[in-house]
Amino acid sequence: QGQVHLGIRKYQPTSDMPSYELIYFGIAGRAINTRLAFSVGKIEFKDTRLTFPEFGKKKAEFPYGQVPVLLVDGKPLAQSAGILRFVGKLAGLYPSDPFEAAKVDEYICEPIIILFTIIHASLAEHSCLVYSRNAADALEDLFAPVGMTFAPEKWGLAKWADEKEKLACRKKINEDIMPPVLAKIEKNLKETTKNGYSVGGKMSIADINIYTMVSSLKKGFLDGIDKTIADKYPTLISIFETVGKNEQVAAWIEAHKKK
Repeated sequence: QGQVHLGIRKYQPTSDMPSYELIYFGIAGRAINTRLAFSVGKIEFKDTRLTFPEFGKKKAEFPYGQVPVLLVDGKPLAQSAGILRFVGKLAGLYPSDPFEAAKVDEYICEPIIILFTIIHASLAEHSCLVYSRNAADALEDLFAPVGMTFAPEKWGLAKWADEKEKLACRKKINEDIMPPVLAKIEKNLKETTKNGYSVGGKMSIADINIYTMVSSLKKGFLDGIDKTIADKYPTLISIFETVGKNEQVAAWIEAHKKK
C-alpha cells in the first residue's frame, strides 16, 4: 500500500503548496532517483508503493500503462526522466544555465549507457534476436531490455541454455565491454567535476543518477559483473561518495534499508 516519506519526516501538505504523489513499486528501480531528489530538496511527497497485483488492477489508469507516475495536485506526469527533471528543478538540482543543464542531461544518459551496453552485448552474444531499438529510445526505456537479459523468453526470445551460458556472456562483458565504457565516462567527468559534483560544483540530478548507478553495480545488480568494477575510476567514485555523504541521501538510504 501507499507509504508517505521525506527522508524520515512526515508528509503534511498545506493548502498553499502543491501536493506530490509518486507512484511506483516497493523497489528502487526507476523511482529511486526521484525519491532522493525529493529528499535532498526537502520537498514533502507521498511515496505510494504498489504491489504487483495492485499495479495490475490499476495499470489502465496510468499514462502509457506504466509507472512511475507523479501526481501533481492530482494531475499525472509520466516517464521517469521527465519526472526526475521536473523534481530536480523544484529541488534546486537542475541548473538554470542552459549549457550546464545540457551537461546534466548528458550525464543522466551516460550511466544508463553503461547498463544498456551490457544489455545489448548480452543479447548479441546470446544467439537470438537482438533488441533493435535505437540508443535514444533505449535510454528512455531502460528496464524493458534489462528484463530481456534476465528472462529473454518473456520477450519472445530463446531462453539461456543454462546459467553457465548467461554467466559466460556476462564475463566477456565484464572484461571486454564495461571497462572502455567506464573509462570514457571517467574522462568526461574529470573535465567538469568540481567539489565532488559533476556539473557546476554543486549537486544536481546527474550526481544522484551517478550515485544510484554505482550503487547498483556495487550491490551486484547484474550477476556476473564485478561489484568493484567502478572502483578503478576515481572521479566516478568521488561523486558516488560525495552524494552518499549528503545528510538527506544518507537518511533516506538508512530509513529504507531492507530489514
